[in-house]
Amino acid sequence: MFGRTTAGVPNDWLRAAPLPTVLLALLASGAPAQTFTVNTTSDADDGACTVVHCSLREAIQEANAVVDGVVAFDIAGPAPHTIRPLGLLPDVVGPLTIDGTTEPGYLGTPLIELDGSLAGAVHGLNVAGPDNVIRGLAVNRFAFAGLYLGTQATRTVVEGCFIGTDVTGTVDRGNGQAGVVI
Repeated sequence: MFGRTTAGVPNDWLRAAPLPTVLLALLASGAPAQTFTVNTTSDADDGACTVVHCSLREAIQEANAVVDGVVAFDIAGPAPHTIRPLGLLPDVVGPLTIDGTTEPGYLGTPLIELDGSLAGAVHGLNVAGPDNVIRGLAVNRFAFAGLYLGTQATRTVVEGCFIGTDVTGTVDRGNGQAGVVI
């Protein structure tokens, strides 16, 4: 098994491969990920994720449109921050990373809560494509599953999330079905 990687290239290759092989592997790994930063708890969608207004809905839409999109968070005001979608969020088609650990002040427990109490009869995040990472979120109160990993959601990683609880992990805020459906 290979060790950690740099730009998608196993470290073992960096130590053992001749320089041209390393350069070719780095070139093949593609451009760096493009980041879209959620800066509001609003679910409004004006069609663009900008530095003035970028909802989670807008960030997912734009990150889905690029290769290796990243949804980061930088919401003003004291955390935790609760995002209440007013309906079905865009599918996560990937490769895409939704990273709640990027919210300033993150120290190991989620600061971003995805609360489905206003969303209607939907899943929280519907992961419909491969190679995704969902990290550092509290996902609760959706009528169906908090996270739904469809048959195409291969090589998807969910880490550091609290599913069916509040951001402290101590208050039961279950989803209508299982927390995660695979």
